[in-house]
Amino acid sequence: MSYLFSRKPSALEPLDGMRAFAFLWVFLIHTLSQNPAYQACFRTNDTLMTFIVWILHGDLAVDMFFVLSGFLITYSLLKEGSRNGGEVGIISFFRNRLLRLWPAMIFWCLTEFFIKVNFKNFSMRVLFFGGDWKNALYDLATILSFTSNIMHVPSHLWTVCVEWHAYLITPFVVNRMLKSKSNGYLKWPVLLLILSLILNFGMNAYLCPGLLEGKNVEKECQMRILFKIYLQSYTRIGPYLLGMISAYWVINPEAAPERYALGELVCLGGVLTISYVGAWGVFYNFIAEDGKQMLPGVPLYFYKSLVRVVFGACWCYLLPGFLTKDHIPAYRATLYCRSFLGSYFWVFFANISFSGYIWHMIVLGVFQPRDALNAKAAGSAMDNLAGNDTYAADVCGEGGIFEAGKSYMEFVFTSFAVTAAIASLSVIFLERPFIMSRQAFNEPLANSAPLIKKEPILQ
Repeated sequence: MSYLFSRKPSALEPLDGMRAFAFLWVFLIHTLSQNPAYQACFRTNDTLMTFIVWILHGDLAVDMFFVLSGFLITYSLLKEGSRNGGEVGIISFFRNRLLRLWPAMIFWCLTEFFIKVNFKNFSMRVLFFGGDWKNALYDLATILSFTSNIMHVPSHLWTVCVEWHAYLITPFVVNRMLKSKSNGYLKWPVLLLILSLILNFGMNAYLCPGLLEGKNVEKECQMRILFKIYLQSYTRIGPYLLGMISAYWVINPEAAPERYALGELVCLGGVLTISYVGAWGVFYNFIAEDGKQMLPGVPLYFYKSLVRVVFGACWCYLLPGFLTKDHIPAYRATLYCRSFLGSYFWVFFANISFSGYIWHMIVLGVFQPRDALNAKAAGSAMDNLAGNDTYAADVCGEGGIFEAGKSYMEFVFTSFAVTAAIASLSVIFLERPFIMSRQAFNEPLANSAPLIKKEPILQ
């Protein structure tokens, strides 16, 4: 149990805060996306929406996860390669990744399948698997084979699929990095990043041709973007690649770009601004009440195509500053962020973040309110989120926004407490044993000397 509240000796402390914050952000956005009635009610209050809008843009937390994953995996492989003569073990890498991902995923899939088969009336609001048990088996197979996003199987585990697809290229790219002491072999993640950007621009133009003409973007366009851009590895891998670049800079500080206080302030401002403006639902943010698009099509097209990479690039630039101790006093903003993210407060949330992400959707389905507030929203809430006052007033009910807010907070705290409990058990009984077996495989490496000689890293 103490493992849940302890920090590994080699942990990069500010990354605990980033991981914990990203998990909590994802959890909060799903509490609203699974209860559209709350959204419709809260949108009637401008002051409340100032805070709710940050939650609604929680899809950006996934990009934070991708940056973190790219950084940590590359950081670990670069250290391993330096101890093994400039080469990483490809087979051991994939074995370790499967031991990390599969235990919790397999148990989650079996739980979902059991509910689907035995509690059909209950499963409709809890499960992602559709149809009969044969279809459920197919969905389960696509998730465990990391192809659910390609096969358009609805599941929040599409993010794990994207990460796995990134893993397929990671050891090969890292092996190229290890053969250079300059930025020369950064060309591989950079070239892949450029390719991903080209695909983003091309797919946005192809799927939403009206966007470039300044026309309103219809709901069908959003659904096409969901399945062809939002969920796909070739368009979402950008932040992961930026995390790889940042790890290379931390390991090789002589190859990193110069850090400036202004640059770090700009990146911090970029993270906050993009978090407020949003990425996935940004189309709706620029549509006026009369249905006209307020932002010209071309700027919106460029924003939509670039936003996630820019968001990841900001973190890419900030991470070396968070993790090295050579900061001069002028870098106040980064120093404060490093202290905040490195606080011991985040350790528990960081340690349960993966299992919490795996299990939280089932918990939200179980505790999803079934009172009149949500019953009135069934089937039509998502079509009325743009500001239908009559509909929103009906959803808020007689108690008004205060009672809706109270109900929402009870739902959030109850669901999170249960998610944290289940995630803790998952870490102790599912993740921890396999992590220990993975460490047994890698014991010779674990006792090796650290790689970094120049810039000390926060331990």
